[in-house]
Amino acid sequence: MAVNIWFVVMKINNLTLKKFRCFEYLNIGFNGSNCLLYGPNAIGKTSILEAVYCLGVIKSYRCNDQKELIKAGEEHFYIEGNFFDDEKKAKISLFTNQQARRLILNHNIVNKNIEYLGTINVVVFSATDFLVFKMGVSERRKMFEVIICEISKKYYQTINNYKKLLKSRNTLLKSLILENKQELYGVLFAVDEQIVDCGLQITDMRNRFVNKLNEYVNEVHNSISNGKESLIIKYSPSVLTNDRQQYLNLLKNNLENDLKRGYTTIGPHSDDYIFLINNQDVSKYGSQGQQRNAILSTKLAMANLLGDTTGNNPIVLLDDVFSELDKDRSNSLIKHLNFNYQHIITSASLSDLDEEMLKEKNIKLINVEELLTFKGVDNSL
Repeated sequence: MAVNIWFVVMKINNLTLKKFRCFEYLNIGFNGSNCLLYGPNAIGKTSILEAVYCLGVIKSYRCNDQKELIKAGEEHFYIEGNFFDDEKKAKISLFTNQQARRLILNHNIVNKNIEYLGTINVVVFSATDFLVFKMGVSERRKMFEVIICEISKKYYQTINNYKKLLKSRNTLLKSLILENKQELYGVLFAVDEQIVDCGLQITDMRNRFVNKLNEYVNEVHNSISNGKESLIIKYSPSVLTNDRQQYLNLLKNNLENDLKRGYTTIGPHSDDYIFLINNQDVSKYGSQGQQRNAILSTKLAMANLLGDTTGNNPIVLLDDVFSELDKDRSNSLIKHLNFNYQHIITSASLSDLDEEMLKEKNIKLINVEELLTFKGVDNSL
């Protein structure tokens, strides 16, 4: 089925989980409200956010293999969410077993991810996101890729085409290492032509995205840091040209190095994003707290950009967002959140949060422990 572009859903009303992560069964009502899920650690609060994220992006932000989301000892999981905006409703379900995945929107099977893309926009912040500064370039790219794909189906198509071409080129490189046949070079150079066309489009779209994001990110970070810091993000492509022939020449000139390594060493798959606080590279000179806040500011700015660009307000998921923040900073963060979007937040405790502030922001408190019976949760999470 094709999802109509006008079909915009913005808020989650209800979520049902079956055999998902630690849960045998869970039903939770959000009622379209801004919600704060609280309760002891290891009770499944993060898994609830993960399930909402899966309904938006059709994958987890915590693992690459959806089969890992199946409760231990079970054969499948099932997630169902009911969403609404001012005029329409949507029922979305995701079923996954060891062999297949099935996504259903309003009783219609969604056959291709691109048909569904942008139906539910989500942005997630995890307490471990700052590790992108330690885990390498690919993790930083992944953080941006999800949002750009939510904004642009063209980008989604182009990046997937590029990945297929890159796989073909790397296969050809390995074949050339084994047997130096002239006809293989002809195929390689033909693939290079297509890679360059995709690569230039990707670089241009990423550059435009970061330029637009920077219109939002410093304002958000300025609020979080109480006016003490400025934040800017720089896109750092591995190919520093927008000229097609120069890009082709770079691939040819780098061919000997690629053959030695057995894979393509330059292109959008090697690009990076650099975070600068007060003009200092956060990955090199920032404290753990600064790294964490840089990512949080970026995620909140992404939510604002996503909403403004698509007209489809995102659901913002903030997992353990108050960890490592003192009482004043925790309440300041709540004060500066953009509650034009639905937020679902997790916290182990409410002790540091201003009760009047929570009421003022109309935040619904949900005690996760009270939702669960002893049989409803596997405490080995």
